[in-house]
Amino acid sequence: MRQRTLGKNGPVVAELAFGGAAISGEGRGYGFGAISEATALDLLHACFDAGINLYDTAPVYGFGLSEERLGKAFRERRDEVVLSTKGGLVWDARHRLAVDNRPVVLVDML
Repeated sequence: MRQRTLGKNGPVVAELAFGGAAISGEGRGYGFGAISEATALDLLHACFDAGINLYDTAPVYGFGLSEERLGKAFRERRDEVVLSTKGGLVWDARHRLAVDNRPVVLVDML
């Protein structure tokens, strides 16, 4: 897997990243379709074994399920992966996406 430095002095990452929405599950936020936890973890480990070390996620992916699965997959290898995320998207009372970039919301997402 080809790698490059992220930014001028950032970490060295694979040129291909894994998008965490794919492991967030059917009907759970930004779910791409049903996927068991075992299959999701196998997929994440296979990607890592193929040289992918950059994983993107967001709190809205599966209402946090993507983040939970990434945490389980790389608990013992945290220093070997780079995680990226985004903030500011929240679910409103009617379960629709809304933008909320208030500092209190962004800090809560950390």
